[in-house]
Amino acid sequence: MRIIYFSFLSIFLSIASVLPLYGQFPTEGYNLNNPTFLDSTVADYDIFLNSEVHLRQANGPRKKKMIEYLARKNSVDVIILERGYHFGYWVNCFLETGDSLLLKEYLNVNDFFSTINGKVVDNEYKFYRWLRQFNLTNNLTIRVEALDVATLWDEKPIVWTFLKFTQRNPELKKQLPESVEKAQRFMQKKNLGKFRMINWVKDLVKTCDKLEIDNQDFLDFVFNLNQSIPWAWKTDYDVRDQLVADNFRKYVKKGEKVYGQFGFGHILIHESDRNFFRSFASILNQDKYYKGKILSAGLVWIGCDPDSKENPGEVHGADIFKPFLTQEEFDRLKPEFLKLPSNTFVDLRDTDEKIKDYCQLLLIEID
Repeated sequence: MRIIYFSFLSIFLSIASVLPLYGQFPTEGYNLNNPTFLDSTVADYDIFLNSEVHLRQANGPRKKKMIEYLARKNSVDVIILERGYHFGYWVNCFLETGDSLLLKEYLNVNDFFSTINGKVVDNEYKFYRWLRQFNLTNNLTIRVEALDVATLWDEKPIVWTFLKFTQRNPELKKQLPESVEKAQRFMQKKNLGKFRMINWVKDLVKTCDKLEIDNQDFLDFVFNLNQSIPWAWKTDYDVRDQLVADNFRKYVKKGEKVYGQFGFGHILIHESDRNFFRSFASILNQDKYYKGKILSAGLVWIGCDPDSKENPGEVHGADIFKPFLTQEEFDRLKPEFLKLPSNTFVDLRDTDEKIKDYCQLLLIEID
């Protein structure tokens, strides 16, 4: 009987350790609008990440809510972006100067994450105007750092940026006449193709290496183009996210508080066969300094419209939960998720759920 008793006791304790996931999740203080459940631990983290499905109207408002909360807790200095260097450069120019015409001109040629078939679904211009006003109103200096590789097959934003640099800096224009002449021709073409862009970038890099150029912003732009060539040849996500992690270390100072909203696989904090590549968050989480200082919130979207142009069902399906949850985990937890109001966080940190090894939080969205 004693053996049976201890056996039942061990089973009871095992169940009790995950009991919150089978009872009702707490909701007060867990909503995206005011996630006060984070108050006691937000200072323990340097990096806060959450996930998005690209090209959705919900993405901008969701970022705003998190930035507002983190700013109230003095926990955001930098917003990191899943974009190439040139995107962050022009956004920061706008944040510093308020030149809305320049920002609008740039976003008209770089609508990669904002527009589908000519329709704006994620209004980035509106978001960054809000961010500048938020900085001014609250006496903040939040900046952005665009850490991703440049998409060399989406050539117009790159060529536009190069020409704008040379227009604003006459010395650069004098130093790079051949590159300028080619770029001007490129802007007149509808499609260039990545091979022509790769050759142009290689020539630009060789020329810059022979010159004394004192414009560090321009050199960082060229550096990003050059490091993007391997990604353009072969879309290897392991290579891409390693470069994102490298750029994080290059542009973000230790001790700065960082917020970012990235596509799903990029924010897992440990390597896993749940994901088909090694995420930049898992790479940073291996750094001695950042280990344990990254808080990651995965997105679970239940009942999304399979016919929506924002999220075609043939790509994602009606319920989106991978790579954060396995099918078994989702099937088991879905009934509990459905009891929650939409845009409620689930905190897994004090549970025995395996999910927390990859993202400590889940944001539940229900359509």
